[in-house]
Order: sequence, then C-alpha cells, then structure tokens
Amino acid sequence: MVIENTDLIRLKRWNTPVIKYHGCVSRPSTMVAATADFDHLEARRSLVRHHLIASLARRTLLVVGHGLSDQDLTNILSELLKNLAEYCPALHILREPGASPTIEGLAYPHSVVAEDLTVFLNRMLHNWRSGTAPVKFFDETCLSSSFFAEL
Repeated sequence: MVIENTDLIRLKRWNTPVIKYHGCVSRPSTMVAATADFDHLEARRSLVRHHLIASLARRTLLVVGHGLSDQDLTNILSELLKNLAEYCPALHILREPGASPTIEGLAYPHSVVAEDLTVFLNRMLHNWRSGTAPVKFFDETCLSSSFFAEL
C-alpha cells in the first residue's frame, strides 16, 4: 500500500500497489480532508503523484465509489489524456447500482460499471482463483496483483 512518498521504497517490482493518495485512517496524520491539507498535498506526495501517473500510463484504472469530482484525480487524468491521446489507459468507474451511468464533465474516455462493490470484487476474485476468463476490462496483470494475492 502506498500512502506517503516513503512507502515507494518498499514496493516490490512486479506488484501492483493500492495507492491511497488522500491518506488512510490507519495513519491519521496522512489524511487529507481540510482545504489546507489539499493546498500542501502535491508537495507532500509529489513522488506518489509521479508514480501514480507513470503507473496509470500503462495500466487499466479502476475507480471505486468516486464521482471523479476530485481535482487532483481529474488533473492527473487530463495530463495523461494530453500526453498520451489515443494511447491513454482504460478508465473504468465502479459505482453503486442505480447511480448515473455517466460522469458529467469528464473529458477522459471511460466506462461506468454499476454494480455493488462486494459483488464486483467477489466476482473478480472468484474468476481469478478459478482461472476462468478474466473479468471484463481487466487483464492478467491486474488480476494477479498483490491486492488479490493477499485475499
């Protein structure tokens, strides 16, 4: 798991980390919630931000339970779109059933999956463990990530 710049040193080369750019409740001092926290976020997590951009440039991105109204994430997506154009990575947004199937104002090409998070993750994990066809959208690299290896 990557939360702060110093977490990057512990990454194993072939693992896919879970990046918690806005902090984690397990480390309260890393949480970003107030306006002042956001003002200093890029300076405090610049290496995590660059790692995130480099990682996204070559992987499928799954955004869970997020409306993509966060300026940090939309800036990163805009940078990828500007620099990679038609080669930008796939973006899939998992939203609760009944949520709008579109994200208004998002210029980045994307798809919305309206499914319960638990059902979605159980289906992905089941497919990965059984060796059946991967879940639509995700390749073997994603499904063999450290996240699923630990489950």
